[in-house]
Order: sequence, then structure tokens, then C-alpha cells
Amino acid sequence: KEATAKAWRKAHPELVSEQKRKRRAKEKKATVPLTSKEKQTMLVMERTRRRLQKKTGREHTIDHIVPLDYGGIHHPCNLQVLDKSTNSSKNNKITSEALALVRENYRLYYERIGTEKAEWFRDQIAAEIGLETANSLIGRKAMGE
Repeated sequence: KEATAKAWRKAHPELVSEQKRKRRAKEKKATVPLTSKEKQTMLVMERTRRRLQKKTGREHTIDHIVPLDYGGIHHPCNLQVLDKSTNSSKNNKITSEALALVRENYRLYYERIGTEKAEWFRDQIAAEIGLETANSLIGRKAMGE
């Protein structure tokens, strides 16, 4: 049985890598249900990461643009393939690219999980960047509120 599992892991490295990322995101409660197209997009990103690594000889990672530690969602819209040293230099910070994705992360939580989770996420980001009012991050009308 273990030999079969080992053979499967060797034959499907992109699935194994995505399972690890998903498990980490789940531990941080940063997941939403994904469509089959979104799941496929994530596997394409993993294949791209592996191809870049092979082509350049440098290690690459799949980065959560809005970090999981602040509620950034494990979803293709919040992922990018980066050279490992570039990813390490970000050091779990809220960048301008992350701020540009806050509204989309909020929308996904709101639509797929619910208002409470979306507001929790919004408040995490607001606290991290020192905003007194979190509503300016997402715009009240954006979610029909």
C-alpha cells in the first residue's frame, strides 16, 4: 500500500504540492470552496513553478499575495509564482499588490463563506495597516451593504 502511495506521489508532484499548500491554508482558516476551473488554475500554477525552476535553475515558490497570516485567501486570484529570494524578501508583509487584492479576497469570503468571515478578514487587514475604519478597504456598496 505504501509503495502505491509513493508511486502516486511521484507521478503527481503538482497535486502533492497543492495538497500541502491547501492544508496550510486550512490550518489558518483561509480557504473557500473552489470551482473545478479554479482548482485547475492552481495546478497550472504549480506546473509553471516547476517549469521555471527547471529552466532557470533557481528555486521558485507559489506566494500568497495577501499573506495567509492576515486572512489572505488560498485562491488563484491571490497566488503568484515568484523566485524564492523575491518571496523571502516580502517577509509576510502587506504590499501595495496585497492591498489591491483586499476587495477581491473580501468578496470571495463574503460570497462563499459569509459576512462574518468577510468582516473578520477585512478587520485583520485594517489592523495590520493601522486603519481606524476597515470599511474604506472594501467599500460598503461593493457587497450590497
